[in-house]
Amino acid sequence: QFLYFIDMTSNDLLRRWDKGNRQQRVAILTRFINTHRNSTGADIEKDLGAASMLFFTRITAWLRLTYMLGYELAVQLSAISLFLQGQRFLTNFMEVGGVQTLLDVVCHRTKAAEDKQNTLLILIHIANSGRVYREMICDEVGYPEDRVRWAENVVGLPRDNPQLRRNTEEIRVIIQRKLAAKTAELRDEGNDAKADALTRDVTKATNILTGAVPFSGVDMLIEALLQEEEPYTLELFSSLFMALGHGNPRKRSLVDTALLRVLRCGCERAALCAASTLRSLQISKQHLKQKTEDGDAVGMIMYHERESPDEPASDDADIEVAELLRTLITLLDKENVKLRFEGTELLVAAAQNDNLLRFVLEKMIGLLEGEDNPARVKAGATRVIGKIIAMCPESPNTQRVYQTVFARNVFQNVLSSFKFGDHKDIDLQRECVYILRVFIRNSTFAKEHAVLKKLFGEQAYSDIETRESMSIDEVRALRGILQNQ
Repeated sequence: QFLYFIDMTSNDLLRRWDKGNRQQRVAILTRFINTHRNSTGADIEKDLGAASMLFFTRITAWLRLTYMLGYELAVQLSAISLFLQGQRFLTNFMEVGGVQTLLDVVCHRTKAAEDKQNTLLILIHIANSGRVYREMICDEVGYPEDRVRWAENVVGLPRDNPQLRRNTEEIRVIIQRKLAAKTAELRDEGNDAKADALTRDVTKATNILTGAVPFSGVDMLIEALLQEEEPYTLELFSSLFMALGHGNPRKRSLVDTALLRVLRCGCERAALCAASTLRSLQISKQHLKQKTEDGDAVGMIMYHERESPDEPASDDADIEVAELLRTLITLLDKENVKLRFEGTELLVAAAQNDNLLRFVLEKMIGLLEGEDNPARVKAGATRVIGKIIAMCPESPNTQRVYQTVFARNVFQNVLSSFKFGDHKDIDLQRECVYILRVFIRNSTFAKEHAVLKKLFGEQAYSDIETRESMSIDEVRALRGILQNQ
């Protein structure tokens, strides 16, 4: 009955809020949501008058005080989302640290899927409100308290310990001494695995306590995404990272790097979400590159551009490239077909970066040549090589690609894989037919055309050239022709 006695258009609302207990405040918010469910920010401001901003600040303050307890989040988030349609309310929310509160809710403070989803929806709305807001979400926000407590437990020193007030190098020496004694004890007991894990944890904890590694909003979101399994929540994470990565050049590399981390460390569903999001971001980047005259401003896939592909790379750049390719190549060996597809598409996207093309092509050829590599890895590598060759007529690096393909005998390796591979590896056989079609349709490989006509005959040669897809039986028939030679 309390709901029906609330005056939603006067300062009586503020008085009741200030004097109300938890249940009464929830009732006020419920009445407010029901009244303004279809209202804009301007409508709310008109209805509540001067009390609108005061009421909003009271709600956000209550959220900051109570979100760690995890109760009544749904009604608070719903009310805040109505206010954030107005620019004044959005600006105020950002100024009082509302984003950090939302990030903490997503990452650490709730196990309720609905609360996490509502929070992500608010973050998506904020990210879509402009570049400045996207940058603010990505900015450093400090470490959440539970991460700090974890670091304190690992290191064995509370944050306010006088030893941590010394300079960073002295702190690290102190912690390493404590670590050495503990790891030696574990190794003496035969627990090498635990000793190695403790070393990694102590390094991470030391970085947290000393502030050596910045902790950004993107990092916090990734922490939540790593083990996420709920499909709709994953969709919202994907939409949020798309919003953060699009039209945000200053923070784009941060988003790319974070998504790559999910590919390395996340569960299968989270990795698939990150891979598809990263690929979508690369597609949008390609479209932007086609529309701008300054290609370097939108260089492809999470890699710092050099002035020229022939310019020597620094050691850090080589490490960055190696880590990028290692991460993407691991997707080719996944049991999940969708992850393998995303891996091939991301490697093709990486190859469209002039500075990465040589690395990608040589790595893929190496995978194709490796006798011990799984068939599915060879299949993915073959697909990537085929797509790189297919892109050649439109690429400024055409001659470089052709030289590498001829020098590494790719054509012969493909024929060998097609002829001698296990008959059960149908994916590899399909990809071999695909790359043979690419060879046939490219006039540069005239000698190879003659070889294929001799091996397969005119009819089969024509089928390979004109048919975009073949059934399993047709692919095996082609393999049979080749094996009979």
